[in-house]
Amino acid sequence: MSARPYSKPWVALSFLVMAALACNLFGPKPTATPALPAGTATPAVSPTPLPPIAPRVIDYTPVRGDELPPDGSITVYFDGPMDRPSVESAFSIKPAVNGKFEWPDPATVQFKPAVALERAARYTVTVENTAKNSSGLALPEPVSFQADTVGFLEVTQVLPSQDTVAAEVGSAITVMFNRPVVPLTSISDQASLPNPLVLEPAVTGKGEWLNTSIYIFRPDQPLAGGQTYTGRVAAGLQDTTGGLLKDDFTWTFTVQTPEVVASVPTFNQPDVPLTQPISLTFNQPMDQASVQAAFHLAGAGGGDIAGQFRWSADGAEAGFYPDQNLPLSTEMQATLDSTAKSAGGGATLGAPYTIFFNTVKSPAILSTDPADGAQAADSRAGFRIFFASPMDVTTLEPNIDILPKPTQVYTYWSDYNLSFYLGWDLKPSTDYVVTLSDGMRDPYGNAIPAGQTVNFRTAPLPPEIFFNAQGQVGTYNAYADTVMYVSSLNVSQAHFSLYRLALAQFAALTGPNNYDANQNFHPAQ
Repeated sequence: MSARPYSKPWVALSFLVMAALACNLFGPKPTATPALPAGTATPAVSPTPLPPIAPRVIDYTPVRGDELPPDGSITVYFDGPMDRPSVESAFSIKPAVNGKFEWPDPATVQFKPAVALERAARYTVTVENTAKNSSGLALPEPVSFQADTVGFLEVTQVLPSQDTVAAEVGSAITVMFNRPVVPLTSISDQASLPNPLVLEPAVTGKGEWLNTSIYIFRPDQPLAGGQTYTGRVAAGLQDTTGGLLKDDFTWTFTVQTPEVVASVPTFNQPDVPLTQPISLTFNQPMDQASVQAAFHLAGAGGGDIAGQFRWSADGAEAGFYPDQNLPLSTEMQATLDSTAKSAGGGATLGAPYTIFFNTVKSPAILSTDPADGAQAADSRAGFRIFFASPMDVTTLEPNIDILPKPTQVYTYWSDYNLSFYLGWDLKPSTDYVVTLSDGMRDPYGNAIPAGQTVNFRTAPLPPEIFFNAQGQVGTYNAYADTVMYVSSLNVSQAHFSLYRLALAQFAALTGPNNYDANQNFHPAQ
């Protein structure tokens, strides 16, 4: 344990007391302050005056980024009272502007132009260093800043854009401005906002401000096809900062002309059902009366087929339903003349629209499988009838007779290849007779012109022979008489050979993974 000097607080205090006594005992005696006569006031202490300092410009408006209204004022703020005549004489604007000065307080000067400033202009404001404060001190250096006036309101974009030639009939018209035109407001207050757009020809609809600078107009009805519209935003429209639209803004756009964009049946479609309506889909709502008057449906060399029209709710799709079934096996022609008009009596098609299609063929049996006279038909393949056109399936099986008569028949109709399949327990090496009568009909009641009889013989079962062993490999007792049983089909003679196996071959053929070995085993000759 280390030692440290012994000390106590009272020892230090005793030294301080002794020092103070020594000063009093051996130092000079202080001189007493003479007392003031009775009733005499204590004189006030006068502070030492600070020297005057040069004035400073501490702020001004407009600041950078702000726009000065054409009738607005330019304000300069100093850090103290100024000498008005010197400030006014030191103040200048370029380009020169006449005006008057006002002093809201001794440290603030405002310059109010006598006439409105130019819009979208930049003015340079300077206060020279001859401007003095009330103490006669001048600015240390000139102060200069720029004042940009409010620019003009401009239309920056419109939709449909200028000179569009194929605007959709359902288009909304949109106008976008470079500045806020209306204040932020709720949807319920839209009615009080300005409507800046005029269309020629006039269009009824509803306009709204999507935000403070985008206006959109939605027509009540689709625009007229083929019509050219002129949009106009009149000069004088004012934005929220006082900027004006200097000149009328106008543009034009043209709505797409009407055309057929799809049809059913399609061009050159084969096997069209006799009850198929003719459907035309347009790129816009159409004038229904003009379309119906311009439509014609006829067979080759025949007159127009009568029918009724049905229209979609939007007026852009028409369906023609013939009063009677279309003729069988006929090339048909559907034509819409160029006189068909868009809704509202706008533009016409401009060119006729024509499609050709072929109706279903007359019902007939084209072929069978097996064919008549076949002598080696596959007994596992069943029997199939191929027709020339769709058939009424309910009329097929009742008009088919099979000898020898099967115990059960399975049937299936295929729209893919217009075939009717019959499956039963066909026996090999057997003669069959299938009679197809003329009672078979298509869906429209038309019967096949004549039935037919199909005679065919099934092929014998393919020859096969195999040992009756338990699996791929049979094992037998070499100490007893060996008997091997063989099953065969359509085999009249068989030859057998005996070979010796090596132990490794035997192990491979009888082991746990013997499938591949048995499949690929070939005995040595």
